[in-house]
Amino acid sequence: MIKVETTVSLPEEKRNVLKAELGKAISILDKPESYLMINLVDQQDLYFGGNKLDKGAFVEVKVLGSVDAGKSV
Repeated sequence: MIKVETTVSLPEEKRNVLKAELGKAISILDKPESYLMINLVDQQDLYFGGNKLDKGAFVEVKVLGSVDAGKSV
């Protein structure tokens, strides 16, 4: 599961690009894209250090099962 929260709007075209790139990136964890769930949440209020971000994102990755600890990430 990869959850992306961002302060900006994500039109369908950008969502599709982001989805495709995350699908490629998940291979680092030895997981196929067919097992990947993605949650894209746009136009969120994000704060860092007490300050509201104009542009920013928070990305959370959760892995069900094991990840090869010997593989460098």
